[in-house]
Amino acid sequence: MNALPDAVGIQSHMRGGAWQDRHLWRVLETFARFGRPLHLTEVTIASGGSMPPKRGRRSFDPGEWPTTAEGEARQAAEVERFYRLAFSHPAVEAITWWDLSDRGAWQRAPAGLLREET
Repeated sequence: MNALPDAVGIQSHMRGGAWQDRHLWRVLETFARFGRPLHLTEVTIASGGSMPPKRGRRSFDPGEWPTTAEGEARQAAEVERFYRLAFSHPAVEAITWWDLSDRGAWQRAPAGLLREET
């Protein structure tokens, strides 16, 4: 059987900063060649300061990489830019934000749109 999938999913955990416009567009153009709708899944843009080294661990210790006011402002601007550019591409059909809150976020990264205490 030569059936194609209904859509192409692209994971996009961006803990070291959001993808630059040129990179995002290049990724979208690359996968749009399949002629299927694109779904940006597992979107993560961190709200913490600089990412600390993980030293071979899979997750961060609690409090090791906290959200900061500057990080939240940067995250807000980068999320808006990312969504605006991604949805401007004709092949993008869906975007899934990965962690709503920092509480219980994957690998304890400050990747939610809400602080841990909210």
